[in-house]
Amino acid sequence: MMILSGLFMALTYSPTEAHAFASVEDIMRRLPSGWFLRLLHQGGVFALFVALYFHIGRGLWHGSYKIPRELTWLSGWVLFCGFLAVAFAGYCLPWGQLSYWAATVSKNALNAVPFPTGGLGSWLFGAASFEDIGNPSPATLSLQRLFIFHFAGAFFMLLLVAFHILSVHGLGMRRTIPEAGEVGCCHRPRNEAKKTSKTGACRSQSHCGQPNRRLPFYPYFVVNDVIGVVLILLLLFGVASFFPHLVSETDNLLPANPMRTPNNIHPPWYLAPFFAILRAVPSEMLGLIAVVLAVGSLALLPWLDHSPKTEMADRGILKLFFTLFLLAFAGLCFAGMNPPSANLLWLARLCLGWWLFYTYALLPFFAWKERVAKRKAHALQENSQ
Repeated sequence: MMILSGLFMALTYSPTEAHAFASVEDIMRRLPSGWFLRLLHQGGVFALFVALYFHIGRGLWHGSYKIPRELTWLSGWVLFCGFLAVAFAGYCLPWGQLSYWAATVSKNALNAVPFPTGGLGSWLFGAASFEDIGNPSPATLSLQRLFIFHFAGAFFMLLLVAFHILSVHGLGMRRTIPEAGEVGCCHRPRNEAKKTSKTGACRSQSHCGQPNRRLPFYPYFVVNDVIGVVLILLLLFGVASFFPHLVSETDNLLPANPMRTPNNIHPPWYLAPFFAILRAVPSEMLGLIAVVLAVGSLALLPWLDHSPKTEMADRGILKLFFTLFLLAFAGLCFAGMNPPSANLLWLARLCLGWWLFYTYALLPFFAWKERVAKRKAHALQENSQ
């Protein structure tokens, strides 16, 4: 849906400093049903990241990054980073006030990374400053690069999604299915049932000591996903038709003006946590390092968490720490969406500190503790025999 709507809008959009904002206005006002296409495109991004963050959270809860699913998890992490980059490029294309300042802040932050041409940001955006004069102007060069990256990146993401789905299809999902008529554990007789989920299925291998049976990818998950897609499409059509203000920002309805700074420069909510991290760290270089450490911790989870337990529901007090981790992410999102203040600055620092402490310290510690407990249990069992 987003690729199709983007293709139609690309026929009218002009990636130049003089015409970018005007071409978006033409799409909204003159192109037949153009307003609906653009609002559907914007709403699709919001829905995509809601589903993406929910999917990541569910994967963390169920331990979907553990052996033998490291490659599946890493492909999902690459997808996550790619979607962030493609969405940011698309956010800059209208060249409204927020688009302009988002590109400026990002370019200046990336310029903290040394590069032969003067800075990584200047090399990526193709301009040291958007206010410089040239033919074509530096802003036009940046818009053309962003447009090409956004357009081509969408198709590359489609290929990555296909690879991710194939890897999931090959390994199956981390869910169990009970025997017909069985109430308790799917590997034990009914009168010997151990702790089970509400559906009567094993919650993890540790409850019965045997590998869990997996639900087949088709029809269970395919049918569920189709129903979810239909509901999301109905919701997007309703938002685009009746509540367009939910997916558009007032400041971005004004053309870019370097002489006028908006009262609250902020990215969309799905990029706000990383903007809050950049703003919470005094140094631009240290801020970039903090963002890399935070995002990179998700990719390193298969090696940071070697616990024999898979489900977070079976890991005791770690469930509480995981809940605090989710709240820290929400706190970063809140801090990034609101004007800077001393309280929000310390909130962002506290949330960032907990994110890094949870992933790089708590998870490895609890994994080590649970491995030791499992070895002791095996030793006691062997001695008793």
